[in-house]
Amino acid sequence: MNYPYNYVWAVYDGLHVNDNVWYVPLRKVMEEAYDDQASITYTDGTITMESKWFTDFSSVTMAVGSDKAVADGVSYDIGEVIIEDSSVYVPVALFKDVFGWELVQYAYDKIGNDTRVEFGTN
Repeated sequence: MNYPYNYVWAVYDGLHVNDNVWYVPLRKVMEEAYDDQASITYTDGTITMESKWFTDFSSVTMAVGSDKAVADGVSYDIGEVIIEDSSVYVPVALFKDVFGWELVQYAYDKIGNDTRVEFGTN
């Protein structure tokens, strides 16, 4: 896949771990990765992502409460997609399994009450 960067990171409020699974805010990570060139739509519980930077597939869809993501008909087990505080959170497995990114760091700062997640994209 051709990405605009070799490294993607995002910082967001709080720590999001559910049943020992690390979650990240989908929009925050995708916009950091694709310079706001990722289109993310939410309709009746279904999330669809598209970007001109996606080269191996045209779109990724997933549903809130589901544990699957689908990229051009190929289904991936990523763990449950959840909504918290009006934001969609996905397990980090989405980025590894669908996009091929490797998780480099997932760290929580208790003083600042924020989380930093970093992925290597190539």
